[in-house]
Amino acid sequence: MSKENNKNKVATYETKASKKSYIVIILCVVIAIAAIATGLLIWNNNNKKEEANKDEQKSSQTVENKNDKESDVNKEKKDMNNNEEIINPVVTMKIKDYGTVKIELYPNVAPNTVKNFISLINEKYYNGLTFHRIIDGFMIQGGDKAGTGSGETDFTIPGEFAINKFNNNLKHTKGVISMARADYSNVGKPTEGYNSASTQFFIMLEDNRNLDGLYASFGKVTEGMEIIEKIGKVETDANDKPKKAVIIETITVDTFGKDYGEPERLEPFDINAYVNELRRQSLL
Repeated sequence: MSKENNKNKVATYETKASKKSYIVIILCVVIAIAAIATGLLIWNNNNKKEEANKDEQKSSQTVENKNDKESDVNKEKKDMNNNEEIINPVVTMKIKDYGTVKIELYPNVAPNTVKNFISLINEKYYNGLTFHRIIDGFMIQGGDKAGTGSGETDFTIPGEFAINKFNNNLKHTKGVISMARADYSNVGKPTEGYNSASTQFFIMLEDNRNLDGLYASFGKVTEGMEIIEKIGKVETDANDKPKKAVIIETITVDTFGKDYGEPERLEPFDINAYVNELRRQSLL
């Protein structure tokens, strides 16, 4: 009996010890699971913080880029001489049966060309004239008293573009206004051609980089480009002249109180007299 009692006591002790071991193991497992869960939660929170920081950085960069672009635009509107912000002249062109077009002029790009255009507008030179040459997909041209493109004037202006040694960086993109001129390079007088613009101008219907550096671009359409495009679709004859006249009723300009002064003007080159002289000398 004594031995059996001892055996029973030992068995009971071992059972209790075994239960304690199981409890310890279970507790360890629970603690381990809790630790892992806590670690995952912390890791997830850190990831979210990193993503939030990245988004904030992207947002900040976007704002900075936007501010940089706005700063660049503002820089372009600074006066070259005194670094003060200026308002460029705005032209209002009323075209019969079509509507009103507004054009911003760029004195900092082509100062004398802008002065000449403003002077002609103030003289009411363009009122009642036509767009006499229209080429769909290219440009519309006007400003000739004769309405043919061959009308003569008593002056010309220096050509403000690269080939004439003037830095003009305004590209001939859609809506840009530029001065028409003659080409006398076929009779050995290219410079006279560069300086032959006077009153005729053209407005681009599409981009054309082939004209860059060869013609004096000096402004751009800001309102009514759809009107210019509509005019570009009119029916024309073999010489690109509209079969029904496209009439400029009036052109006015708002300089916002600034006086741009008088333009530099030149004596026109008499191409007819020059060609006749070449013929007389049998050189042409």
